[in-house]
Amino acid sequence: MAVAQLEDWTGATEALIFAGRYAVLEKEIEEDRAVVVRGKAMPEEDGSVKLNVQEIVPLEQARVSLPSLIAIRVRVGGGAARASELQDCFNANRARPRCG
Repeated sequence: MAVAQLEDWTGATEALIFAGRYAVLEKEIEEDRAVVVRGKAMPEEDGSVKLNVQEIVPLEQARVSLPSLIAIRVRVGGGAARASELQDCFNANRARPRCG
């Protein structure tokens, strides 16, 4: 078993890597390396929480699956005129990218 301290800008927590997982994950363990850690929260009697580490992924290899399409349905009063006004507003903002 290995015990590690995980830290970010909001605080720190203790991470436990049990023997079975350690054999698989030890190549990813390196001091001061940015990683994504997945695990199970283990509440302690004193109110603290430890993390039972299941997976460690180097930050440069981490990917988040994002949906290719998001549909949002908004119910509005005001009938067709209001719906047309909202569609025009949406189309105007769609042309202005906010990221990148």
